[in-house]
Amino acid sequence: MKPHTIGGTLVKPGCIEMVRITLGEETAQEIYKIPMSDNTVARRISDMSDDIHEHTANIIKNRPFALQVDETTDVSGKCYLLAFVRFVHAQTILNQFLFLKQMKTHTKGKDVFNTVDAFFKSAEIP
Repeated sequence: MKPHTIGGTLVKPGCIEMVRITLGEETAQEIYKIPMSDNTVARRISDMSDDIHEHTANIIKNRPFALQVDETTDVSGKCYLLAFVRFVHAQTILNQFLFLKQMKTHTKGKDVFNTVDAFFKSAEIP
């Protein structure tokens, strides 16, 4: 529950020290150039999430998969639906996170179905 700025105050200094010890001072100076602002980190997290979502959706469009959903409630009382898929890719069984959606109303079967259905329609997954 820390802000994204912890990367600049905790993670980056630790990385700089590790690089300094293992690769030397010159290489450690290069780590200083990595932007760690709150907006940059938030944007990168969002970009990685979008990439994972797109990649997984594209894979399961063309093959059979198993879907697992579960609901959870956070400390503030908001209810979320988590979805995972299991599929075969390159002769390996993979388990992949698919989405996390906040439930707008309840967690009744109809609400869960509507949330999953809306996601599949938006991702164009048959």
